[in-house]
Amino acid sequence: MNYYDRPELSHSKLKRIDRGYEYYKQEFESSPAMREGTVLHEAILEGMQFEEGNYKTFCKSLKNNEVPEGYLEKIDYYKKRVLKHPEAHRLKGQVETELYSTREGFDIKGKVDVIGDGFLTDFKTTRSISTWLKGNYIKQWTVLNFSYHTQLEWYKYLAKKNGIDIKEVFLFVLALEEGEVFCLNLTELLPDATEINQRRLDKLIEYQFNEENKTNNYLFNNEVVLSSLYV
Repeated sequence: MNYYDRPELSHSKLKRIDRGYEYYKQEFESSPAMREGTVLHEAILEGMQFEEGNYKTFCKSLKNNEVPEGYLEKIDYYKKRVLKHPEAHRLKGQVETELYSTREGFDIKGKVDVIGDGFLTDFKTTRSISTWLKGNYIKQWTVLNFSYHTQLEWYKYLAKKNGIDIKEVFLFVLALEEGEVFCLNLTELLPDATEINQRRLDKLIEYQFNEENKTNNYLFNNEVVLSSLYV
């Protein structure tokens, strides 16, 4: 079964609980732009594992293996930009690793971009990073806007449950329009991230408990009404 079709709880699903249970229950389809971004992400990430290679193999996620004109050159350009970063080795290791475990009674899953020797890295591509987000502000951006630190905590938890010792976690960001690359060590944020994910799980448990009670009360009340008709 495809990873994305599996029923286990993912971090991206869990964080929806921040906006309420009704939002959490909604299903969302990815847009064409998101799908293209996913392909580009996978292509660069897989391409990082080799010094040279046939880039068509990195575009295997494209429908019918079609490669748009200029796409291979684009991937090559971004890969070279990433390779120039002093922390580029944080994208070397075992890629796209699917991990599964349980947490607070939930079956959970995660797909880790890179697992290296004692570290894991989440690789993000974004269309653009505005000027004020550069430098010291980019860490606040990743935390406040996108919960990337809680995603890394989720992955670290899964790695530990699967016998993988992780000491540091990194976020690697490639801004496509500017061609700029950022690497952030978010290890110091893990304690706060653990608390946030725990609160989310507690909230989900509470919502599901209340939902189950509503259903049970509804069934009970209907049984009472039906039984009264025969008295």
